[in-house]
Amino acid sequence: MKFKEPTILFRTIVGSHMWGQHHSESDTDMFECYVVDTRSILLGDRYDRGKKTKGDNWEKDSFEIGHIIEMLLKGNVNFLWGVMSPKKDLVATNIDPNIWDLRQIVMDNLSRATVHSIRGFATHNLKHWLGIEVGRAVNPITGKVRHYIKEMKVARLGPEDKKYWKIINTCARTLDFGIILLKNGFLNFQNPRGARTPGDIILLLNELEKAYEESPLPDKPDPIPFEDFLIAIRRREWLIDVIFYNLKINDMSIDEFCGLLKGVKDMREGNVSELCDCEEFPCKHTMCKR
Repeated sequence: MKFKEPTILFRTIVGSHMWGQHHSESDTDMFECYVVDTRSILLGDRYDRGKKTKGDNWEKDSFEIGHIIEMLLKGNVNFLWGVMSPKKDLVATNIDPNIWDLRQIVMDNLSRATVHSIRGFATHNLKHWLGIEVGRAVNPITGKVRHYIKEMKVARLGPEDKKYWKIINTCARTLDFGIILLKNGFLNFQNPRGARTPGDIILLLNELEKAYEESPLPDKPDPIPFEDFLIAIRRREWLIDVIFYNLKINDMSIDEFCGLLKGVKDMREGNVSELCDCEEFPCKHTMCKR
């Protein structure tokens, strides 16, 4: 079956440019959202993986809107950044106005679920790049969580490497973002705190746990507004798909298609007569049931 090409809904700038920490050698990282032909979804196709493309000084991650909604409901901080970044890609002139509705839904449904991906982001980078395995202890009386350096292994990077400091800074600003989110229900992309040592990252991890324990936010976002938004997008794309099919595949004129739509409307409202005796299909007489 021939599907229409995916439609780009929006594209934002993430990474160092989003935080205002870029320099002359920084690449531009982009987050792109697209929607596929609804018929593809109805036939059971899934789009659970992103598409990565690269250029000389840019990198773009593209995701289908259904997968983005799924990740937002799980509290994935990378998708939260992608949707809520204050930096839009002005090159994407076809930005869909529905992005503002989605951003408002996200703001109205911030939750504590984001802590898992934020914590995981920091601990994974410490282990993968710096060889630091972070331990997690739970006080049996208070239930409070404390992080500590459990083991030091061979590191891929050291203080003499420029990327070492990039990893430290990236972990710090991510944890600071999470702390402010959990405490105040606010998305702060300006002047995030930095760090100089892995020990500073451990301190921020413990501050994150304290903010999580005391956060007034709900445990999870309300799925209903997200699902309603996705359904509305799918319905809109379905209508576009129907128009595309009839105008391009069936070689139908605009007037003929409008007549078909009026016939559907009349049928839904009960304004239909008996079948007429013409031999065309679909019948162009809007009051006919055929």
